[in-house]
Formats: sequence, C-alpha cells, structure tokens
Amino acid sequence: MQTSQTPFLVHSGCFAYRILLLWYPSSLRSRFQQEMLAVFEDQLRGAWQLSGYRGVLESWWRALLELLCLALPARLDALRIPAVSILLSLLLTALFFANVIPQGPCPK
Repeated sequence: MQTSQTPFLVHSGCFAYRILLLWYPSSLRSRFQQEMLAVFEDQLRGAWQLSGYRGVLESWWRALLELLCLALPARLDALRIPAVSILLSLLLTALFFANVIPQGPCPK
C-alpha cells in the first residue's frame, strides 16, 4: 500500500506530534523526546503500510489518548494545579451558564 502520500503523511504527522510533545513535562520531554518521535514515526509508517488511512488514524487516536491520560495530568501536576480544582471550576462554570440561559419561551 506504499504510495507517494506516505512520506507526506509521515512527515506532517511527525511535525504535528512534535508540537503535541510540548504538553508533556519538560523533564520528560528533554529526556525522551527523540525516542518518542522515532517510535511515533515508526508507528505511522507501519500503520500506513498495514492499514492505510485507518491505521494512521488509529495511531493518532492512541497518541491523543496518551496525551489526555498521561501528559496533561503530568503537566497539571507539574504546575501544582490539582486536576480536581480544574474540573470543579469547569463544573461551576457550566452550572452558572446553565442557570443564566432562560428556559422556555421568552416572556412578552
């Protein structure tokens, strides 16, 4: 399934992944960034060769899940902002806007 789109997909995917690595804590990034980029590039190449676009999307799905489950909480911990306080702030904001928006028809 090798086509001329493979280098573009791999190159642009690695560029985007390099930007996503900024969400990881700097200590982890400085130690493992090159290895993480190399593994992701290998994953993209293999996924494209085996499954085409679907394989590339699955690789991205796993990378984004890792970002949400590992990198983001580690970054928040490094910033000393407990995740619970952020979630509660978002919940309170949602409740505020839910109560501000009028329910039912507008009064005449």
